[in-house]
Amino acid sequence: MTDATSTASLPTTTLLPTLSKAELEAVYAGCRRPFPNDSLNGHTVYEDLTIELCIHDCRQKGIRLAGLYGGSKCLCGTRGGNLSPNGCTIPCTGNADQICGGIDNGSPSMSIYRVQ
Repeated sequence: MTDATSTASLPTTTLLPTLSKAELEAVYAGCRRPFPNDSLNGHTVYEDLTIELCIHDCRQKGIRLAGLYGGSKCLCGTRGGNLSPNGCTIPCTGNADQICGGIDNGSPSMSIYRVQ
C-alpha cells in the first residue's frame, strides 16, 4: 500500500484597510512608495491618526491624494509613488483596526487614498 502525501499552498493574505462609512468618499489606491517630492503638500503628525482624519485634512487643502505612513503621519500629494504591495502593516495610532503605512525592504510605504 502506498501512502500518498499531498501538499497544498495556503493563499497569501494581504492586509486591507478597514473603512468606515465616512471613508466611502475616498478610494483606497493601494500601498505605495512615498509621493515624489514635487507632489508633496503638507505633512501633519497626529497622536490619534485615522484614515478619516487624513482624508479630511487633504480634502480641506484641496489635494486629491491622502497618504498615511508611520502610523501617525498624514501627507497630501498630487501623484502617488510606485506600488509597494507588502509594505503597509503599521496600525494607525487613532484606530488599530486601520493600516497607516509601513516599511517595505527598508523603505517607507504609504497607505494611499484618492480623495473624492
